[in-house]
Amino acid sequence: MPELTMEGLTQRLERLERAQRRWWLVSVAMLFLIIAAAALSYALSKTVTVEAENFTLKDANGRLSDKDGKVIWKIP
Repeated sequence: MPELTMEGLTQRLERLERAQRRWWLVSVAMLFLIIAAAALSYALSKTVTVEAENFTLKDANGRLSDKDGKVIWKIP
């Protein structure tokens, strides 16, 4: 077993403290990413409910349709 000196112990302690700081930073970053992912997931999963007595359906070309999908008017 190597002889333990103050200089050797100091070097080992400094190396251990640097490793501990790296693990702490990685842990905080991972916690931040997990919280951000959970918040984003919650925000994206919200559903929107729209209630109305009447509504108008338009397709991608701007044509108006009734409830059955029949085209009733084309918007120029």
